[in-house]
Amino acid sequence: MTTVAVMMSTYNGERFLREQLDSILAQEDVCVSIYVRDDCSSDNTRKILREYADRCDRFYVDLAQQNLGVGNSFMQLIYDTPAKYDYFAFSDQDDIWEPRKLIEAVSVLREKNALLYGSNQECVDKDGNSLGLRYSMGTAVNTNPIGILERNMIAGCTMVFTKQFFSILQDEAHRPSTALLRNRIHDVWVAMVASVHDGLTYDK
Repeated sequence: MTTVAVMMSTYNGERFLREQLDSILAQEDVCVSIYVRDDCSSDNTRKILREYADRCDRFYVDLAQQNLGVGNSFMQLIYDTPAKYDYFAFSDQDDIWEPRKLIEAVSVLREKNALLYGSNQECVDKDGNSLGLRYSMGTAVNTNPIGILERNMIAGCTMVFTKQFFSILQDEAHRPSTALLRNRIHDVWVAMVASVHDGLTYDK
């Protein structure tokens, strides 16, 4: 079965965290491992993460002692996650995934021989009620490096990418500075790198 490592950075996310973790663990037709770095939460997030780590196989938690901010925290996950999986994905702490999110992204990556998959998003309110798509079907999405830098429209929580691309992101010789990631967070950097390598595919 196809293996996928899902990387999540958490920070004071107790309100919606369980629902999102459950939706990741319920993914169909893939074998999921979850890697979480908690960026010094002060609510019950760490307690929740310990509960899942105690009862779930392939659930790995770093209860970090330094707050890095969202962009640097996600990139630290990339640097620390083992490169042994077929595919990799980012997850936010307050999303809900459809059961076939990962396998459908993997299918597109294989079909198009791409490095990185990104997609539109269905927005919901605090009760999970749909508010419609983030971008209308006719919206032009920036997929060139400069366009992504100026206005990134490819959210990290939609990204799924190959082992080949993961190795590019892990390369110590080409890592972004921490200062950059405080201004343009991880998803901007990752999308730009994929675009430069002509390996970005976007699903509206």
